[in-house]
Amino acid sequence: EVLRIRKEHPDDDQSILNGRVKGQLKVSRAFGAGFLKKVDTILYYK
Repeated sequence: EVLRIRKEHPDDDQSILNGRVKGQLKVSRAFGAGFLKKVDTILYYK
């Protein structure tokens, strides 16, 4: 999952910090974390 996130966000060198998404959530826990998603992504899937 870490590799997928890094591949999908190549310009964001902080997408995974200390083994966590944006340094806050463990990778497996981040799927439903809306506060870590971009607004346009949230609106698209609403």
